[in-house]
Amino acid sequence: MIDVTLLTPELEPAWDEWVARRTDLPIYYTLPFRNVLRRIMGGGDEYRAAVTERGEIAGILPLFAAAGPLGTLVNSLPFYGSHGGIVSESDQARDALLAAYHDRIGEPDVIASTVIGNPFADGDPLAGVRADVYDARVAQFTPLETAVASPDPEDVLLQSFHQKTRNLVRKGARQGFSLAEENDAWPLLQAMHEEAMQAVGRTPKPASFYSAIASVLGAGTDYRIYVARDGGRPVAALLNLYYGAFVEYTMPVIVPSDRERQPLSFMILHAMAEAARAGYRTWNWGGTWLTQDGLYQFKRRWNTFEREYRYAIAVNDDRILTTPPSELAQAYPYSFVYPYHLLPQS
Repeated sequence: MIDVTLLTPELEPAWDEWVARRTDLPIYYTLPFRNVLRRIMGGGDEYRAAVTERGEIAGILPLFAAAGPLGTLVNSLPFYGSHGGIVSESDQARDALLAAYHDRIGEPDVIASTVIGNPFADGDPLAGVRADVYDARVAQFTPLETAVASPDPEDVLLQSFHQKTRNLVRKGARQGFSLAEENDAWPLLQAMHEEAMQAVGRTPKPASFYSAIASVLGAGTDYRIYVARDGGRPVAALLNLYYGAFVEYTMPVIVPSDRERQPLSFMILHAMAEAARAGYRTWNWGGTWLTQDGLYQFKRRWNTFEREYRYAIAVNDDRILTTPPSELAQAYPYSFVYPYHLLPQS
């Protein structure tokens, strides 16, 4: 017998322990990351656990619900492609969680829902999930296993990269940049990110993103900020998140005028090698849209493997299909509503 229950404070230690036993789950399934999302989204978490008769967790489903002018939007998970979906130990637990998900998204207040599949899961993570339309991404990741066991992880990694990437890393190494882990460099990271987003007309991540990570996650354990400097002048920075076997390449920033000098490439190799020394086995570059050819090629040359994964989107309210993306983004910030390229443009 399996019951599905909303996650309670009493069940949270069991959730943490269950997630920690898995080898296929990045940080997005953890409760500390839920707490980061709570601060960004202003609440709305509706995490569900499949519990056996003995009170043991047999499966999990992280969910967030966001209220807006059209109704409620459900994501597993929100905020820039955070992976979610059902993870279970048995078909019985999965079926129970799937039924609970379908019950939730069938409620009158729900206008749409999205489940973002975990590309590191075995099988089809979206099997049985209701979908009226799918959206696709490519997950790209660099395995660190051979470097973990090496006394010289920098060289092992460097030799695995494409020749063009090796040349970029070596060019950066010749520039005389200093590299340091500066886990209090949030103002610098935010300022560089906002400047870069404004230059290309895109919306930057909110201030709550930085404050949430700094206050919820552990510096030097759950996150690290690397900074490259030319003398005392910062020229690039990189925020990574860490959990289990995974390093999440989360926010790279660079001074545009220094891009050709390759401080970021130099810094990425350094961060990869440090991760390998610490025993991390997968450097996750994150999802790439199928249309992002330049970004795809950049990541590919770092000895990446790749898997396509999908967003399963269910729609209950056809008003979504006639609403311009700009209006949906304003109404439901940081949640996935519908593939914007399929909607009328404002």
